[in-house]
Amino acid sequence: MNKQIKKWAAAPVTMLAALLLMPLTAFAATPAAPTNLSLARSGQHVVLTWTDNSSNETRFSIYRKLYNTSDGWTPVGTVPANTTTFTDTSTTEGVTYAYMVQAYSSVDGYSERSNQPAITTIPFAPSGFTATAGASGITLKWTNHSANAPKTQIQRRPDGAGAWRHITDVALPSNSYVDTAVEPGKTYEYRIFALSAGTGSADLYATATMPAPATPPKETPPEIKQTPIKEMPDPTDPVDSTDPVDIVDIVAEPEEKLEITELGGVTKPRENNDFNWLWIVFGALAAMSIVSGAIFFIMLRKNAQKPETEPTIT
Repeated sequence: MNKQIKKWAAAPVTMLAALLLMPLTAFAATPAAPTNLSLARSGQHVVLTWTDNSSNETRFSIYRKLYNTSDGWTPVGTVPANTTTFTDTSTTEGVTYAYMVQAYSSVDGYSERSNQPAITTIPFAPSGFTATAGASGITLKWTNHSANAPKTQIQRRPDGAGAWRHITDVALPSNSYVDTAVEPGKTYEYRIFALSAGTGSADLYATATMPAPATPPKETPPEIKQTPIKEMPDPTDPVDSTDPVDIVDIVAEPEEKLEITELGGVTKPRENNDFNWLWIVFGALAAMSIVSGAIFFIMLRKNAQKPETEPTIT
């Protein structure tokens, strides 16, 4: 009997406790999920910002995974309640990551996941960029430092002017390129950067000038000596027979003068050798003609003076 009375007496207490606890369990809710998660680069790190939509969170948990893979989410950090930013400093250069944030309540557990944007960290930039002009084109060389950027992009423009034009992408591990689409005598400016998933490193610049085309030596025309022509006399003017007029003076190169020694040991220059020989031959022929004529004339006279003799008849 006493046990039954005690049981009835305890019942109201139990019911009262249940009534007091009912509002807490009936109206309890998980935190609202964060929204508008956005990502930004800070060197090789990633800065996250979001909108806090809950009022009962204890903290926010940040998760990361490699983009476009089946890998699970890995926690990378937590921040206190009412915080809306986080910087992930554990990233690697040139890698694309996806992120997600959840609000957490020690009483009500985790919220739904936030949106899940992705970003590529900035790859390490190359160094030691040079541009050297040569006969076949401009040679570009550099040193690679990124382990994750798959290529180096090369751009070019006329020196200090105009828009940059994409020339080519050089796949790693190559670290050189020869630009042959250049013109002699022109200067070109180049810039390169490591490129990973559309994200480029810091730019490097170099300039080179192609050699000007060789100029052929200027030919000097031979010097032509001209002898002035004397003024022609006016045909209407009376001509003085004692003062002949030379129409043209021809200046001939002086012939070599040979020295000959005549009898008596006198040395005289020999001038116009051909002309003198002509006169000597002509004189010799004339003398031979005269001598032949004289001999012929004497023989005629001799024959004319010889007496005629009659023939003897026997």
